[in-house]
Amino acid sequence: ASPAAALVNLSQTVMLGIPVLGARLGGVAKASAAVLRASKDFIGGGFNARNAKGLTSDERAAMDAFYESGLVDRTQSHELAGVGDTGVQYSPVRAKVMSVIAWAFHKAEVMNREVTALAAYRLARDQGQDQREAINTAHDLTWKAHFDYSNSSRARVLQSDTAKVLLVFQNYQLNMWYRLTRDIHQSLKGETPQAKREARFQLAGIMGMMTMLAGVTGFAGYNVLMAIAGLFFDDGDDPRDFKAEMESHVLQLFGPDIGGMILKGVPGYLTRLDLTSRLGMPDFFMRMPEGNSEGRNWYRELVVAALGVTGSFVVNAGQGVSLVAQGNIARGAELLTPKFIGDILKSYRFANEGVLNVRGDPVIERDRLDAWDIIARASGFTSARISEAYERNKSLRNAEADVLKERRKMVNAWALARMAGDDDGRAAALEKIRTWNEKPYAKGLRITQDTLAQSLQTRKLNNRRRDDGVVIENKHLRRTLQGLMPERVYP
Repeated sequence: ASPAAALVNLSQTVMLGIPVLGARLGGVAKASAAVLRASKDFIGGGFNARNAKGLTSDERAAMDAFYESGLVDRTQSHELAGVGDTGVQYSPVRAKVMSVIAWAFHKAEVMNREVTALAAYRLARDQGQDQREAINTAHDLTWKAHFDYSNSSRARVLQSDTAKVLLVFQNYQLNMWYRLTRDIHQSLKGETPQAKREARFQLAGIMGMMTMLAGVTGFAGYNVLMAIAGLFFDDGDDPRDFKAEMESHVLQLFGPDIGGMILKGVPGYLTRLDLTSRLGMPDFFMRMPEGNSEGRNWYRELVVAALGVTGSFVVNAGQGVSLVAQGNIARGAELLTPKFIGDILKSYRFANEGVLNVRGDPVIERDRLDAWDIIARASGFTSARISEAYERNKSLRNAEADVLKERRKMVNAWALARMAGDDDGRAAALEKIRTWNEKPYAKGLRITQDTLAQSLQTRKLNNRRRDDGVVIENKHLRRTLQGLMPERVYP
């Protein structure tokens, strides 16, 4: 029901439809013109291209064939509503409710399919194909660009009831990655030169359109590629990760306007909306955990990300209940209600309080937000201003965590070597400390002899306080709790 979902969905015709049509039917320029003409017919026909006045009798017959075959109506919204599969128990009331909720989302998908099919049909006829051939070509290319979301067309392992629930919103992502990996494979292993050329054209077109719409930061696998590059090219004198460092250089080199378009895409920059996370695929299959997550937390975040919206729903519900229990009912309600309602509640909070973190600290003050920031949030989008603030917040927190972890690691290495009587290890640790102290960002955190002596003293003190691996700082509380513990069964 979120308006943002429907609007973002319309980008699929540009991002996939134009490259797919252009690869087989005359290039991007002709495909773009045909898509624009078909879009005008769809809107002029009252959101139904069959009603457009300029259609010929053959074109109307083709549109009827598209509807009869299920090409246009077999959409993801119908699949989510539970009416996309055969054999589903039909409930008139439920179907009516779902048709109202999914109206905008479904109409956007219908527009995608009608426009792509009509454009493909016209391009095929222009190339000399007869009526039947052109209709078949339009079917083939529309399925390729907009996918078949019916359960029978999924991979066998995804057809069970459990998989349908857990991975229902991953359907598009899985189809996208199949499209890209299939094109990569066919560009190298295609049976004919024509098949190779078409696959390469599609791959280049899709990746190019994705970069234009979502920016370089939305490029497929961007975050993974930046993480790999950071292993080889990371600047030891800059505490930020390689990705943040490179993006900063782009903005310094090209300025905030051109640099912003390069990084975040032209539509997102011009509309001041964060479209990169909605249109791009920077994390391949799933959003990777934050850089300062470790161990069990990292694994937990990864599992939740793999389950997509379903996993997030469970986590959000738990967080919502926790916030309500703490008395923060408004923030809890944002997480416990359906997304389109939560977006409205969140926009109301932004309008009155500004953007606050969970502790209540300001991320963006109220007077820095304008009406567009509030409207965007109510519609299901995140404004670029708010998105940038969160990104800077995350980058700063990750950089601080990395610096403190690096410092703690060197102090620990020296202390352990000192306590073990390892002179070589202590000397090596001191050399690393001297090098680290010279880094620009370590100026206020230098590791001195006093730092090392205090660390060693704290360790010895904690060893005396430690009981069953636990250090309780308060002496009275420590004695009281130890006195309440039962005798050890195994001394």
